[in-house]
Amino acid sequence: MTEDRRDSQRPQGERERAYGIAICAGVLLAFLSLLEGMRRRSYWALALPVLLGSGAVLSLAFWVGWVLYTHREAPVVTRTLTGPARRRAESPAQPSAS
Repeated sequence: MTEDRRDSQRPQGERERAYGIAICAGVLLAFLSLLEGMRRRSYWALALPVLLGSGAVLSLAFWVGWVLYTHREAPVVTRTLTGPARRRAESPAQPSAS
């Protein structure tokens, strides 16, 4: 069986559950290392997460500012009639034959 075929036969959501478990395990590991650093009264145990969190928030704020600064409005598109459509619009209305 090919790998593509095995993926299609898996129950829907299995991959998402695996990602969820991996994220939860990573967060738990980070929390335990933070607690261990606090137990040892390590400066870096608090400084590093605060530095990373502040950097993430400031990076997002910079990105929003950059997007607003470099945003360009879409040009206004005007339609003009050409050829047969222009002639029909310029000609007087024909009386109906009824």
